[in-house]
Amino acid sequence: MENGNRTARKTSKREAIMDAAIELFSCKGYHNTHMEEIAITAGAGKGTIYEYFASKLELFQEILYTGWRRIQEHIPMEQIEHMPVAEQLQRMISGHLHFFQENRQLTRVSFLEADTIDQDLMAWTLKIKAEKERQLQELIEKGIKRGELRDDLDAGLISRMICALIPYFAGCVVMSEEEFDPQQLSAQITSAIINGIKK
Repeated sequence: MENGNRTARKTSKREAIMDAAIELFSCKGYHNTHMEEIAITAGAGKGTIYEYFASKLELFQEILYTGWRRIQEHIPMEQIEHMPVAEQLQRMISGHLHFFQENRQLTRVSFLEADTIDQDLMAWTLKIKAEKERQLQELIEKGIKRGELRDDLDAGLISRMICALIPYFAGCVVMSEEEFDPQQLSAQITSAIINGIKK
């Protein structure tokens, strides 16, 4: 039982550090935030942070990685893989929109800072982007094979177009406090993608 309590304390301290970093990165930016400030905000000693994260960059990377995992949790692929392509696409877009709305500070950090760090983080970000595009391309190709989508589509191009929409809506969340209904908005986006905008 004692080991369980110790593990829970370590987990909660780690989460407190990450939450403090998200708050500060969101307000001040990555470069203007110091580890001492994160420690104070988290209610921990500066040395304690280094028990969990070797550097500010590693802490930042873990924040982004955690965000990616949370988005994936909003999109249970095993539950939607047998649905029609349009419904799968709507669920995927809706999952991202829900995440952005429920995690505004984390979205702000990810959106404003992801491209300003070092080459390692840039490579990691591009890897995640490529994985998203791959998933969407497979979805589009499946829709073409099933006869749900036109067979003259370039699945790679369509997947990149859809992926380009995601940062746009992340930006809407970051730059304003605008509220929206993720279900309704994802339905409109999906309809525009699947049916086009021609009358």
